[in-house]
Amino acid sequence: MANPQVENGHTKIANELYEASFRVRIPIYDYIIWHCILRNTYGYHKKENWVSLSRISEMTGIQISNVARSKRNLLNNNMIITKDTNVGIQKDYTRWKCKMATTISTDTIPTDTVPKDTISRDTIPTDNKIISRDNKKISRDNKTVSVEIDNKDNKDNIKENLKGEQQIISDIYKTFEDNYQKLTQEVSSQLNDLIDTYTADKVLKAIKGGVKYNGRNLAYIEAILKDKGNGNKPAVNKTMSVAEFLKSRGIDA
Repeated sequence: MANPQVENGHTKIANELYEASFRVRIPIYDYIIWHCILRNTYGYHKKENWVSLSRISEMTGIQISNVARSKRNLLNNNMIITKDTNVGIQKDYTRWKCKMATTISTDTIPTDTVPKDTISRDTIPTDNKIISRDNKKISRDNKTVSVEIDNKDNKDNIKENLKGEQQIISDIYKTFEDNYQKLTQEVSSQLNDLIDTYTADKVLKAIKGGVKYNGRNLAYIEAILKDKGNGNKPAVNKTMSVAEFLKSRGIDA
């Protein structure tokens, strides 16, 4: 039976910074690796530390190629910083470039004026707002905002959009499995990361582009996405092999 004790080692972090990490909307691998870097810096009472890709891979169970990709994503989002050969956490979370959720505090909602079912499983979230069936006002960040749904047609449109995105994601899995390989848990996770980063519609176009140009692997799909994600063939130099092209983009083929 596990019995962790603080006396055997712990990671000291400011609550404000740690709570800010709850609101980030990034791919799951990026989130895991951010915490791993946190452990290997603050966990040793250091602002920066040398943390190898192999160590992160060993600690997280994530392949080194995916570790490298997620580390680049974190650098691009300014969630981590580098100093010489060391890496550290960007503690000024206001400088993070990733998407972050807006906190909606239920503490500001008067229980005597708002029906209990105003926020329920029927509530549809969109753009960090709460939309309920009752067309009531709710409080968000100490400001009163009006819900945006005021008729059945608008609600039906939003539900239809959600349904359409789910259909695209289903098409992604089917197209990939029909033309590339069987879906494993790791491949599914990587596809989900691409969907989170580039949107489902662009990922589907990139997968079809990979089929068209016979680049049937995840690295080629990502190369298409990085080249605007429109399903076009990446601009591979005629003197450069596809593998060399992918390597030039920092992608392991």
